[in-house]
Amino acid sequence: MGLWLTYNLLGEGWSLDLEQFISIFNESTFLRDNYKYTEDQLRAVFKMFDTDSNGLIDALETVSTLGLVSG
Repeated sequence: MGLWLTYNLLGEGWSLDLEQFISIFNESTFLRDNYKYTEDQLRAVFKMFDTDSNGLIDALETVSTLGLVSG
């Protein structure tokens, strides 16, 4: 079994959907008070992280995207 298939089978539980992603930002007092963002902006960031467009951000997508944007 290939690495990607193995990760996809095991990684689904280690992921966030859009609602969970937005909830993290909306429930964090620090983020809410220090950064002014809209729900549309959060949706755009989610879409950037969700590189396979399956409606979930998994660990591999998170690490990959953070690596790309940290340059």
